[in-house]
Amino acid sequence: MSQIPLQEVQQSLEQEVVLNTIEIIEGVNLRSSLVQEQQQLETESEPPVLVDVPAPEPCISHTAPTSTPEAHPTQAVSVAPTGGEQQQRRRRNRRVRITQEEARRALVETSQLRAETEARNSRNMTEFVQVLHRIQDVLERIERRLLRNIYVVHRIN
Repeated sequence: MSQIPLQEVQQSLEQEVVLNTIEIIEGVNLRSSLVQEQQQLETESEPPVLVDVPAPEPCISHTAPTSTPEAHPTQAVSVAPTGGEQQQRRRRNRRVRITQEEARRALVETSQLRAETEARNSRNMTEFVQVLHRIQDVLERIERRLLRNIYVVHRIN
């Protein structure tokens, strides 16, 4: 077995520690970005769906003439809608249908986005686990080298 100078062993170990530290930091950064992305997805809420509701029938309140004894002092009289009011009501009802259609589309789109997000999160977690395994492999290599170097140093002494 050839002997390696102690200083050379220390330098190679320091280099490996630096490389391992970089890999660990990259793994931590990946995990941090995954956590931030997950938190962002959890905080995003679905926008509320606004639906126009047709206005109630207009009522006119007036004072009845006092000359008729059967009339009440105030009486609500329902007025039939004019042509313009009916047209406005139709427009409002059409707007409700469009809004409901948009709500259905938004719901479908939201479910698709959720599925894509879950797939992306799954891929990210797989990558994170792979990084953790690489870190574990590197740490095991360091441990083996340290043990080997300790053996060499003891043998020298």
